[in-house]
Amino acid sequence: MSSSSEEEKKSKKTKRSNDEIEVPAKRQKKEKKAESSDEEEVKPSKKDKKSDKKEKKEKSKKEKKEESESEEEEKPKKKDKKSDKKEKKEKAKKEKENGAESDGEEGNGESKDNEEENPLAPIATPLADESLQRRLFKLVKRSAEDKQIRRGVKEVVKFIRKDINPENAKNKLAIFGGDLSPIDVVSHIPISCENANIPYVYVRSRQKLGKYAGTKRPTSVVMINLKKDSDHAKILKECRDAVKQITPLYGN
Repeated sequence: MSSSSEEEKKSKKTKRSNDEIEVPAKRQKKEKKAESSDEEEVKPSKKDKKSDKKEKKEKSKKEKKEESESEEEEKPKKKDKKSDKKEKKEKAKKEKENGAESDGEEGNGESKDNEEENPLAPIATPLADESLQRRLFKLVKRSAEDKQIRRGVKEVVKFIRKDINPENAKNKLAIFGGDLSPIDVVSHIPISCENANIPYVYVRSRQKLGKYAGTKRPTSVVMINLKKDSDHAKILKECRDAVKQITPLYGN
């Protein structure tokens, strides 16, 4: 009896040991399976990350292309705007030049109906006719470009007082705006011109006189003072001779 009981005890112990060995082995297998399944789950997540990165790169490339295309489209627009501005400026300059030439040289300016002229002052004599007025405006414009002109009452009076010698009056001519008001502002200047043997004449508009003299404001009087070797001496001589025919009161 004792021997059989001992054998049973031994067999139970061996079973327990075997069971203890088998249990951790099964656990290890289960853990390995779980790890492999986790790895399989992780792998596709890595693939997803790579695909996301590729998609982001492609999106960024597309966005850059679109931005570059939009910039290229905007550049010609900016160039077109700049060219339009330049063309407008050139057109405005040409229109001004053509208007000045037509008014001063060719006489194709505004008609009398369109012009708004102020009434002439009672002292506006001698008054230039249309042909002489065109030549006078031409002379004023060219003299202003060469800076051989005096504008306004103060400058003209100072200029006459500085050089009263009649011998130096050959290259001078005074031009008044005939629509000036009040007349007291310039009524003393014609007398000074006569004393200095400087011929003078009136034109119909102070506005036009100021325009051709290079100012935006109406000008009551300008004094032409050309140099001896000036290119405009011929026009000045023609204007002086025409003025003397209207009022032959001056010397040579």
